[in-house]
Amino acid sequence: MERLTTWWASLTPERKRVVVVAAAVAAAVLLLAMVLLGRQESFVTLYSRLSPEDLTAASVELSRLGIQHQVVESEGAIKVPADKIAQARMALAQAGLPRSGAFAVAGFELLDKTSFAASDFVQRANYLRALQGELARSIMTLDPIASARVHLNLPEQTVFEEHREEPSASVVLSLKPGRTLSPEQTKAIAFLVSQAIEGLKPEKVVIVDTKGNLLWSGDGISNHFGRASEFLGMRWEIERAIEQRLQSLLDRTLGHGRASVQVSVELDTNKRESESEIYMPAGNSPQGVPVSHEEKQETYQAQGAPVAAPAGTASNLQLVPPTPVTLLGGNYTRTERKMEYRVSRRIERVEQLPGTVKRVSVAVLVKGELSPSEQTALRQAVMAAVGLDTSRGDTVAVVPVRFERATVPQPFERRRAPKTPGLSWCWVVTATRPRLQRQNLM
Repeated sequence: MERLTTWWASLTPERKRVVVVAAAVAAAVLLLAMVLLGRQESFVTLYSRLSPEDLTAASVELSRLGIQHQVVESEGAIKVPADKIAQARMALAQAGLPRSGAFAVAGFELLDKTSFAASDFVQRANYLRALQGELARSIMTLDPIASARVHLNLPEQTVFEEHREEPSASVVLSLKPGRTLSPEQTKAIAFLVSQAIEGLKPEKVVIVDTKGNLLWSGDGISNHFGRASEFLGMRWEIERAIEQRLQSLLDRTLGHGRASVQVSVELDTNKRESESEIYMPAGNSPQGVPVSHEEKQETYQAQGAPVAAPAGTASNLQLVPPTPVTLLGGNYTRTERKMEYRVSRRIERVEQLPGTVKRVSVAVLVKGELSPSEQTALRQAVMAAVGLDTSRGDTVAVVPVRFERATVPQPFERRRAPKTPGLSWCWVVTATRPRLQRQNLM
């Protein structure tokens, strides 16, 4: 403050008047700018991602109606004041704009125009069109998608299980210039469509682009390369992890730079599912737990008895005296036992996902000479550190290598010219003084 007071006191009256006028003008300009900014209307986005044709047509229509607007060509957007957004939207809708993009696709608003005289076929067709339009709108909200079309195949419901067909869907995508879809985004679109339709599986969804490229197919043809790259990335990560672990161990043991490690991993890319049902006795009993017991016993006992005369006329007329015959008696006993045991049952379902390690091969190059015992010890240490299993074919190779360091040519050095002996200032001054004296004498 003292410096400002001192500076103001040092000014002349004319300069003081100039400073006062300049300060007043600056204040007036600042006040005017604040007023203009306060009165400026805020613009909001009316539509975005419009085609150039729709953007131009919408701008012409709003200009004709006298609605203030701004056009952002880089975003394909058109902006209007916040209090004019409803009027502008109604005006463009009456003019049939926009004609492309997500707003041009009809959705469930198609059902608002249904007539009571419409047949079941027309109502079902409108419902199918509404589903397709809503799905296309949802897909077009993704950043790389310029436009999309969805075709649904929804079979009619039937009470016969053997005649029932599964629904399917086809999606056609138009990408923005210079944009591509990653396998994860393609998979997300397939799952988005499948989860929006009852009974639709992701395997029944096909996605293609406008260039005819197959992006997703349920039979695995489209995502074959995606899965291959996924397995290659997994293999690379496993190999790098093992190499870093071994290299750290060898650097601490043999010294930094004395060993080099290379690892190759083979992965199982097949998916396996197995189911087994095992019956085993319950508890400690080898037979199991008794459930029911049934025992039957049958006993028979008979004594001898006379037999009547033989059949015929003579015996009936008592012409022949009867001969006494006696049958021998007999008895028997029959016993039947039935025991039912109950055993426990165990069902195992095992699913082996792809990506398991089938075989690991490790190569270790060691600088210098190693004795056979040292090679064996180093091989055992590597196998223990990695957890190799020889039963599955894992191998380790330890090879001593003699490194010969190549001679590196020395960089070319520019030779400096020898310094010429320079004359000191005292000699120069001494040499010039006699010359000046001779000139003065002349």
